[in-house]
Amino acid sequence: MDPYAGAGNWTMIPSIPTHSNSPAHSNQDNLLFSPQHQLHQQQQFYQQPQFPQQQQFTQLQPQQQQQQQFVQQQQRTLQHQQQQQQQQQQNQHHQSLASHFHLLHTVEGQKKKLEESDQLLNQRRELIGKYRNSVEKLVKSEP
Repeated sequence: MDPYAGAGNWTMIPSIPTHSNSPAHSNQDNLLFSPQHQLHQQQQFYQQPQFPQQQQFTQLQPQQQQQQQFVQQQQRTLQHQQQQQQQQQQNQHHQSLASHFHLLHTVEGQKKKLEESDQLLNQRRELIGKYRNSVEKLVKSEP
């Protein structure tokens, strides 16, 4: 693709054939239309094109690059924030599970202690009942 296609203004000097026999031409005209001068004009024609659209494009390229970098940075920041938010949610969920697990163990432990206390209380009641029965037997057996 030609980068110069359709862009810019070209300054062109028309080439007029030289007539060295014509008296209407002065030395300056001969110099202006001499083949050497025409070659110089053609070189200027090719060397000094004006490309305002291309200049604008080249001026816009750094801005576009900066915009792209800015957009990429915003995307990375957004991704980072989303990752942090997900990590916080996971941590909260983990902490919630851990507290429930701890609470479950605490409740389970308290239930076990309560059951053990109930067993001990029942054993004491049985022992007290046995003691009472043995005391009553002793009292009845004495005259």
